[in-house]
Amino acid sequence: MSKKRRWLAMLSIASLFIAVGGCSDDDDPIQTQQVNQELAEEVAAGAMDFLLEFGSDIADLIEAANAPKAGNMGRQIECAPIPGLESDFFCTVPANGEICPVDETTTQWVFSNCMETGVEPGIVDGTVTVTESGNVYNLDFNLDVDDGTIDGSLQVELGDPCVSLTYTDLEFDEDGVSVTLNETITLCDSGPSGSVSATVSATGFQRFIMDLSFPQGIPTIVITSATTMEPLFSCTYNPITESASCFPW
Repeated sequence: MSKKRRWLAMLSIASLFIAVGGCSDDDDPIQTQQVNQELAEEVAAGAMDFLLEFGSDIADLIEAANAPKAGNMGRQIECAPIPGLESDFFCTVPANGEICPVDETTTQWVFSNCMETGVEPGIVDGTVTVTESGNVYNLDFNLDVDDGTIDGSLQVELGDPCVSLTYTDLEFDEDGVSVTLNETITLCDSGPSGSVSATVSATGFQRFIMDLSFPQGIPTIVITSATTMEPLFSCTYNPITESASCFPW
């Protein structure tokens, strides 16, 4: 998967609910159902894959934006193209994605019809406001991505060899499905640690919470009803196959 496609990975969860939930007649009342085992495995795998990759990519993007060729973020006096992760620039057209100075510690990543070419194009519009304090970067997202949105905050603390990411109501919303992330995960060469809570709301389904953590280094997901707070499924994630196995609690 292209690194830029991971900006869209969490939004792709919406298609899973649409496929499983199907469509109802306009005269029929909307029935809410509990997440089933098959859907739990699909959503858990998508969330864990995103969690392990997106934060690392954001950290790489911050470091690339701090490189001399990018003007050292807040120290440039004019907007400069956002450097790429796998190519020279993040956006296919460099001018469609720029780092613009706000003040000495704050910049904005400004996206305007930023589009990746290929089989699965992804259009990004909006801003990410980045405030720097030493090796800590606070990112406030206000983005339209394809047919969805990304809003909320992410704090990135760059260290060696670890990167810590704290999510604060970072919400991905598309087609009646929203996923909201909170808490902190730390990514190290030796493996991830910490935990992140993802609250999932989808039309036709009862809200549920995914707690993603790494006890003894094993990626684990516990899915809980947001209504009763009763656990529903316990899942493990295989990073090699990028799949999850869930079992009723």
